[in-house]
Amino acid sequence: MKTRWLWCLAGVCVLSVTLQAQDRQSLIEWLVEEPAWAIPAEAVEFDEDGIDALAPAQAGAIRKYGLRGASLFTVTGQAGSVDVTIYEMIDSTAAYGLFTLERDWVRSGFELGSTGSESYLLEGELVFWQSKYVAKLRGSVDARTTLGDALSANIVGRSAKPPVSRHLPPEGLVAGSEKYLLDPAAFESSVGLDPRFFGFDDSVEVALATYDRDGTSARLVMLLYPTQQLAKKHSEAWIAATENPPANKRAGPLLAIVDRTDDDSLADGILAASGYESQITWNEGIVNALTLPHMILTIFRFIGLALLFTAMVGVGFGGLRIYMKTRYPDRYLGGASDVELIQLKINQHVTPKQLNE
Repeated sequence: MKTRWLWCLAGVCVLSVTLQAQDRQSLIEWLVEEPAWAIPAEAVEFDEDGIDALAPAQAGAIRKYGLRGASLFTVTGQAGSVDVTIYEMIDSTAAYGLFTLERDWVRSGFELGSTGSESYLLEGELVFWQSKYVAKLRGSVDARTTLGDALSANIVGRSAKPPVSRHLPPEGLVAGSEKYLLDPAAFESSVGLDPRFFGFDDSVEVALATYDRDGTSARLVMLLYPTQQLAKKHSEAWIAATENPPANKRAGPLLAIVDRTDDDSLADGILAASGYESQITWNEGIVNALTLPHMILTIFRFIGLALLFTAMVGVGFGGLRIYMKTRYPDRYLGGASDVELIQLKINQHVTPKQLNE
């Protein structure tokens, strides 16, 4: 039984180290060691400063999401060669934002895929998001699909969408239409609204999605602010500066805008489904742990208080006896003649006594 627990503990430790240590280089090393695949040339690496050379149009947005680095290389296998680009972001929400940035579900040839947490195929390229990675694979269908599944199987870590995206109402949402935006330039090009009124300097997060209900479509722009005061401030500024603003609703730190539709009932239905529920957690103050020095100091404090109390009682009792003997010498303890004193008689000689048998 003890051995089984030790093995479980060792497994947990190995898994935690793996989750913390994995990066895109470990994925490349796995491909190098895998017999089915080969990388004929060394990967080209890009950091945050050099990302303009790899993705000049999206460099600003990529930096805003948070980039750790990117690798560009070619993989060859039995099914053919595949050009691979792997972006490693700071976390899964940043990777999700980059994944949705170029996803355009209205373009001809767009198709949802099944690789990773989410994926799509467009113009001969497979793009998938999983954990903190976004991978782009260009090659033959069989080669890119096989390689994509192999990479996905070796990526560890959970894939979590950002909070604002999780607030999108699911009913009627067109799959693949969602976007997650942090960059004001990307917001302006994707949404078509002036980013100056929406507080990108105050860390607003934006989710964008298209809805289709009964053949009628509409677009939902959802903005999540750090506080409801900021949401109120920027929503009022936008409404004041906009002539005939589209249907909108503010709930706490959430601002929802529905546009690109003439159906008021559809807009009202989407706004009614958009909401924010505050979750308040009250944490009681934790008392500091009692250390050994504190414990010893506390013990001596109680000893000091006990000695002080004892001294006060002794002084009070002695003072009372002196007062009674002085004030009432004949009444105290039945009079002075009746008082017997206990004497030790230390100076008295000891008289030896023996028992004679």
